[in-house]
Amino acid sequence: MVQNRKARSSKKRQIGESSTLVVVPGCYDEADRLPKQEFLDYASALEDIVFLFVNDGSKDGTLALLNSAQSSHPEKVQVLDLPLNRGKAEAVRLGMQRSCEIQARYVAFWDADLATPLETIKEFRT
Repeated sequence: MVQNRKARSSKKRQIGESSTLVVVPGCYDEADRLPKQEFLDYASALEDIVFLFVNDGSKDGTLALLNSAQSSHPEKVQVLDLPLNRGKAEAVRLGMQRSCEIQARYVAFWDADLATPLETIKEFRT
């Protein structure tokens, strides 16, 4: 679930100067289920983590919720918007690809509904 990425050219844009871990939750119609505050609290507690949410063509208020999170914490939350639903696998793949382009050292995917608690991330990092 976590992939180590070697440093890439410094010409590529970084998502945060100290971010070594980018976590990619794919989101489709998650407005009523996405625990936005839990993600923000977790990201704020750790210096080197960023969440890159991929909105997979949601038809509800998911994109607005994600944009709100990004606006309030731009150093911890990024949003990749896919206007059309492309499926979870493709959304996660594109999010992971984007994470590699922005020089994340580690990239992971996560379920937006937190079926696996965020605290579990620590287990993957040790």
